[in-house]
Amino acid sequence: MKSHIFLILLCVSAFSVQLQAQRDEKKLVASIKNVDKNQLISLLDTTTLSLETKNRLLKMAKRNIKVRQQNIHLTKSGWDCITFIAGLIGAKSSFWGIVYSLTGAALSAAGVSAALSRKDKRIANTALATALGFTTVTTTTFFASLYLIRKGWRCTNAENILSRAEEIETLIENTPVNT
Repeated sequence: MKSHIFLILLCVSAFSVQLQAQRDEKKLVASIKNVDKNQLISLLDTTTLSLETKNRLLKMAKRNIKVRQQNIHLTKSGWDCITFIAGLIGAKSSFWGIVYSLTGAALSAAGVSAALSRKDKRIANTALATALGFTTVTTTTFFASLYLIRKGWRCTNAENILSRAEEIETLIENTPVNT
């Protein structure tokens, strides 16, 4: 009777170890697909890989790199496309803001020179300072929008994801195998 209980406990423990290994492998696969380098590092620190598992993970990482390389395109990378469009909208809006504020500044400068009384000059000077301040703000916004256009056009988000996928492949390659 004791030997049967011992065999049952041995089988249950072996089965639970196999289930834990499958669960760990699913977590590794998920972190590779999600390009979650930090989670993969912590999982690799706590998990021992067999040669077969390591080869499967390497194949998956290489496939993930190919997919990420194909996604380096403005229309295929969602965040880069959104960044590009936001930059275009911001550049257009701030450009017209610059035009209107410079027109207001020119009119205010003409008002300063044409003002006869001290009160009129003060009002015209305030309008000029406001217009120049608005020009400064819209010019800064315009250059920030140009930065967003450039960032979206170069697909920097997709490039960063690709480099993380390549780092994940290197991590898996450098992971020791349980013999």
